[in-house]
Amino acid sequence: MSYGIQIFSANGNIQLDSSTTNSGVIVVDSAASSQTVDAVVNEELVFAKPVATGSQITMAWKAGTSGSYNPANNTTFTFRNSYGTAMNCSYIKVKVASELTASTSGFGIQVYNEDADLAFDSGLYNGNEGFGVTDFVPGGGFNGAYNFIDNDIDKYCLMNPTYVASSSSFRGYIYKNTTSTTTPYTSGKGIYFLGYIMLFGQTYYFPNLGCILIGEGGSV
Repeated sequence: MSYGIQIFSANGNIQLDSSTTNSGVIVVDSAASSQTVDAVVNEELVFAKPVATGSQITMAWKAGTSGSYNPANNTTFTFRNSYGTAMNCSYIKVKVASELTASTSGFGIQVYNEDADLAFDSGLYNGNEGFGVTDFVPGGGFNGAYNFIDNDIDKYCLMNPTYVASSSSFRGYIYKNTTSTTTPYTSGKGIYFLGYIMLFGQTYYFPNLGCILIGEGGSV
C-alpha cells in the first residue's frame, strides 16, 4: 500500500484497506435475542448465533411461511432449527459502508478508498460496535456433510445463504458444544456446516451454494 490506511484484526485478517476498491462494513442493527430479523439481502448481511447452549444446535433461517422472497425488498426472516422450529438467536446486521450516506455532523474519522467510495465512517456506528470476519469459505468449498469451520461457538455465522424447510431440507450450521470427536463431529467442539435434502427416505448432502463468513462482534 503506497498511501492511505490499513486496519487488521487481532488474527491478521484485513478489516479496511483504503488503497483498494473494497469498502468496510458498518453495523446497522443488532439484538441479543430474537426469533426474527428484517433484512434486504441484496444490501445487508445478517450474522447470527444461537442463544441456547445445547450439545448440538442447528441454525438456519426462512422467509415468511413459504420461504420465497424478493432479495431487493425488506423481508422478515425467522431463525429456525433443522426441524423448522423457530428459535432465538443473537444477531448482528451489517451493511457495506459505500451504500450508506456519510455522516455530516459530530466527530470521528471517515475513510474513502481510491474510487472515492466511503470505506469507513465512525459516525455511523451509533453504539452498535463493530464486526470482524475471521473465517471465509468460498461457494462450493464444502460438501455439506458436517464440515468443520471453527472451534469457537461464540462466533456469528452468515445467514444470507441458509435455508430450512421443515426436516426435509436444510442448509445451515451446527453449533456443537461438546468435545466428543465421535462421527460425524470428528473435530469435536465447534461450528459445522450442514447441507442436505431428503428424497424418498434417502439423505443427499450438497455443498454450500454461497460463501460462508464467520465473525466476531465488538472490538476484534
